[in-house]
Amino acid sequence: MEGITANRNILLTGFDLFGIHTDVNASWEVVKGLDGEELGELKVCVRKLPVVYSDVAEMVPRLWQEVRPALCVHVGVGRSGQVCVERRARRGPYVRLDNDGSHPATEEAAAAAAGCGDALEVATSLDVDRLVEACRLAAPGLPCEPSTDAGLFLCEYSYFTSLNLDRTRSLFVHVPPIDQPASLATLVRAVRAIVTAAATQVRVGSQDATSR
Repeated sequence: MEGITANRNILLTGFDLFGIHTDVNASWEVVKGLDGEELGELKVCVRKLPVVYSDVAEMVPRLWQEVRPALCVHVGVGRSGQVCVERRARRGPYVRLDNDGSHPATEEAAAAAAGCGDALEVATSLDVDRLVEACRLAAPGLPCEPSTDAGLFLCEYSYFTSLNLDRTRSLFVHVPPIDQPASLATLVRAVRAIVTAAATQVRVGSQDATSR
């Protein structure tokens, strides 16, 4: 959403309960722990995303309009044992059913609902390898790896939507369930480090663009 002037906010989202995560969704617990924090010149604004395709298709663009983030980081719960920083998102196929028992009928329908074009995939322009390094330094002993498979569910769908809005300031991070093996405090520290490093990249990129 390049036509919108960025505010001094970081939009940080987690997800509602779903599937086997019926009591706790680690992504929401982690982002709640960062709500209102000031990371450099930017303030973290936290929002919860529903696990429903149609709602995410409407809500993510609206949040970009409302929050006008300098950086948008979606967080989702992934597999046990590691943090994954996602390099890209694909337009589909999204066949796993959401909390309403629905999914987009076709890849084209998914892209259209998310307001996306013809791209089969979109990659973030943020330096994912440096973000992984920042996470490893902040949370030694917690594995962190780059990934090119965001799961083809609401995690990837939300990321695909944001990347199509602005790939220069969008990111997705998967965290493991709490205590598998890392505590909530460790996961918060890891995500804080990733978000802080990403915010630094966004600021540097903005300064470079202004100086040209």
